[in-house]
Amino acid sequence: MKTKCLAFLLAFTIGYVLVLQVSTLFPYLFEGDTPLEQVEGLPSVMVDTFLHPIETTQLLITENVPLYYVGVMAVFLYSLYLSLIATKGKKDSGWEVDKKEQSYGSAHFAKKGDIINKTEFIGAKKQDVFAELKESMKQRKEP
Repeated sequence: MKTKCLAFLLAFTIGYVLVLQVSTLFPYLFEGDTPLEQVEGLPSVMVDTFLHPIETTQLLITENVPLYYVGVMAVFLYSLYLSLIATKGKKDSGWEVDKKEQSYGSAHFAKKGDIINKTEFIGAKKQDVFAELKESMKQRKEP
């Protein structure tokens, strides 16, 4: 459930910001006579739209810009699709570890039987293991 809510909020927020940008840029680009004048002011309009989304939304609603309404509905429906249908088969079940067949990436806290096993490992004191390590390093340097 958390994944679905997060997917909806993330998709809607990103989509809404894009709809605001597009809805303010298209009327701005096509309102003047010369296109070079509009291109020079384009970065300031984009930054103003991004920094003041509430004022931009109020302006688009009062001016009844149809591109804004269509875009918001499309983003809302797409966000619903992503959160409900696209994440339908996925579970939020966490990690599953097979105790016998461990591979790279599986993890669990070791039990005493995993560390001290009669066939593979021998329980030893810390000092003994450290002494063996030092000896093996000396042997490696000699040849």
